[in-house]
Amino acid sequence: MDGSTIRASVSELVDTLELAEEPGVAVAVALAGETVSRASAGLRHPDGNVAITDATPFRIGSTTKQFAAAAALLLERDGLLDLDASIREHVPELPKLLCEVRLRHVLSCTSGIHDELDMWLLSEGLAFMSQEDGFARAFARDTVNFPAGSRFCYNNTGFALASLAMQRVTGMRFDEVLQEHILEPAGLQQTRLVACDDDLPADCARTTLPSDTGFTVARFPAEITGEGGLVSTPGDLLRWNRWLRNIDDGRIFERMSTPTALEGGGTSAYGLALISDDLRGVERIHHPGGVIGGSAQLVHYPGGDCTIAVTSNNGTLAAADLADRIAEKLGILPPAPAIAKSGPTGHFYDIGSGRGFSLEPGELDLHVQRLPLYDQGDGTVAAYSAGMGRLIFEIDGKDTVLHEYGQTRRLDHLLLEPEIRPRGSRYCYRDTKLSFEGEQLLIEGGNNSVVYNLHEMGGGTFAAIPTLPIPLFATVKVDEATLRVSTLRNWNMRCERQE
Repeated sequence: MDGSTIRASVSELVDTLELAEEPGVAVAVALAGETVSRASAGLRHPDGNVAITDATPFRIGSTTKQFAAAAALLLERDGLLDLDASIREHVPELPKLLCEVRLRHVLSCTSGIHDELDMWLLSEGLAFMSQEDGFARAFARDTVNFPAGSRFCYNNTGFALASLAMQRVTGMRFDEVLQEHILEPAGLQQTRLVACDDDLPADCARTTLPSDTGFTVARFPAEITGEGGLVSTPGDLLRWNRWLRNIDDGRIFERMSTPTALEGGGTSAYGLALISDDLRGVERIHHPGGVIGGSAQLVHYPGGDCTIAVTSNNGTLAAADLADRIAEKLGILPPAPAIAKSGPTGHFYDIGSGRGFSLEPGELDLHVQRLPLYDQGDGTVAAYSAGMGRLIFEIDGKDTVLHEYGQTRRLDHLLLEPEIRPRGSRYCYRDTKLSFEGEQLLIEGGNNSVVYNLHEMGGGTFAAIPTLPIPLFATVKVDEATLRVSTLRNWNMRCERQE
């Protein structure tokens, strides 16, 4: 497919989104390293009439992580960092139980440390968390999700700590580290670190969520650096990808995109802030990003030497999904497989992570989001999301098995009888208070609180759905004396019952 055909195809697809009077998207496509298509649609701000253009910067969320990882590798090349050194060598304030956590563990999301942003959202909701608050919580933490290197669990705090380590070894602010080692050498003039939404430049697209009157501006409730703080444009993201794939004769990119072998067995597709997997049988290297009301995707398809960058400030339009649609329209991806008509059904529980799953014919119900289950043609069904990766479910005799990030776990099948109704019960987890009130769970932090609606899954297990627009849900497991709460990034937090 030549450049003119790609331009026409991408423009046609973006036009079908009908975003002229809504927050929107920007797209850029490169072929063999050369930008061949740019398209944009929609509004920069829900309360204005300024259109999004090629030059409009967007929050790119966790797509930032690859910039942070590349900076760490360049500093290691220059003798300032050692990715095999303990994170406590540079951040000694961390508890001693993290002495085996290496810098490479935090950059590959295999550290096992708790995600403090997730923990904050769970109990504080949309109250603002400064970076100082996040670090203080991490320094006081006395538990982990799992031993370092044994499993994968997506994590923001690790990248915040890696950013702090880079600040300390260079004597520079993290934005200065990025400017000197990444942004200036790569020629990225429209990319910068903006740690707080209050400091976003006037020309930046503001993230939005739907409201009764259309859309409203969404504010990210935390100060963020290497875990998700960049703003950029699709054009700059293409320039970045091209530079990254060539710096040091491709050695940095190769290290970042190499899957991570897990000490607990299996291999995670997540390398050092780049994900190397296949979609519908087609190899790709990518890292999506998301904030409240906005998203980004930067994906490279080595087979066709094609790179697609998408940014969105519309909370109803996921950049990763649009990037897939573009790749399909360009003939890079085949059509999606058929929706599964069979497979495991019911409510299931993973003891290791404390997470619950609800499976219906052709659908994975996460209670805040429904994902299609596709027939894999080998007796398994699979769902994929930008935040969770690929989840593969299989019936093995009488058991249901989950294949996730290169590891296999047998799930408990939950039955609705006997019911356990913890009405009126109160629990605590450190300084967080939890109380059941009818069909709801109230979680109170030190500054704010969040109410969760409870959906019974069986066996004392509940899906807890926040009534606020925060990007998480929890699984709650109740027994006679304790309560265990798990999110996607914090597992099996044991809460003690209060008399």
